Formats: sequence, structure tokens, C-alpha cells
Amino acid sequence: MKLQKLISLGALAFCLLAFNAHAGGHGPSWDLVGAQSKVAFGSVKLDAVGETHRFNTLSGTVNDYGVATIEIDLASVDTGIEIRDTRMKRHVFEGKGPAAALTATIDPKAMNDLAVGATDVINVSGKLTLGENTLDISTGMFIAKLSDDRVLVTTDEMIMVGADALGITAGVDKLMELARLPSIGRVVPVTLRFVFDKSK
Repeated sequence: MKLQKLISLGALAFCLLAFNAHAGGHGPSWDLVGAQSKVAFGSVKLDAVGETHRFNTLSGTVNDYGVATIEIDLASVDTGIEIRDTRMKRHVFEGKGPAAALTATIDPKAMNDLAVGATDVINVSGKLTLGENTLDISTGMFIAKLSDDRVLVTTDEMIMVGADALGITAGVDKLMELARLPSIGRVVPVTLRFVFDKSK
């Protein structure tokens, strides 16, 4: 079982969605399209075997003042192996609440004023909260205006997240013990893909 999934999950997810520029104007609000959005994370075991994982259930909004809130359903972790998913929920996420939260504030103009078909990259910062632990995240976010009512926002580069900062080191150790692995990386890459539709 890959402990790292665990780590990136918390990260995630960050991970993911950390948006932050200085909130500027007032505009329409946006709703996350969960079925087309994804928080993915990688793991490496035995110093050589890499895998990718994801969370399947996301929800969130960007309100009309640019305050973004994304929730990542911890029970939706998907590593491709059922027993590994079960162990992560039991040993890593238990007591952390039903969801991890990504919050930030972005300049509404970054989403509202971009021309259809145009793209931009903005430097943003936000917070990832898992249980009682909060991690500050800063990264570049790539924005593409797909239509007047739809925007795609993704990480421009991978976000690196560590287990210690999220308070899940003990859970990761337990996963390593159960999987009989001598080592698992404690820092994992996380990528974010968010599709937003303008609120009706």
C-alpha cells in the first residue's frame, strides 16, 4: 500500500486549490463542476515504483468577491486498490473530518474579464486544511476561458506536499507497516484541475 497517496491526499489535493491574488472587484459567482474536476497525487515506494491516485468527489464555489472554497471528500480517495483505499481511510483520515478544504481569494477579474479562448497564469496562495492542521500553499495557476460561462483552472506546476505538515505521519507509518514496505516517500506531488461554471 502506498503511504504517499495518503500524503498527497491531505495535500492535496492541494492542494489542492490554492488561489490568491488580491481580491479586487465584484462580479458573478462560480460553481465547481465536480464531475470534470480532479485532485491527483503521486506516490513512490521502494525508491523506484511510482503510482498516481485521485479523489473522486469534489465540491466548491468561487463567490462574487473572489473567495474560493473547495472541499475534497476524503472517503472518495481512489488509489486503484480497494484494500489500500480502506487502510487510508481508517489509518490516515480517521478523525480528520469528512473533507479536506482548500480556501483562497482570487481577483475576480482573473476569471471574469478573460476573453473566451484566452489563457493566463497567476501566482496564487491559499490554505489546505485537514483536521486540525493547516498548510500554506503558493503556486502558479493556469486559467483558460472555455466559454462565457465556463473556466478551466489547473496547477501550472506540481505542488509538493509533506505528511508532517498535515499531521498524518503516524498514519503513514501504519500504512507502511501494514504493506510491509521499508520506505515510502513523505513528500508527494499534487496536481489540481478545476472546471467552474458561472452560477445561474
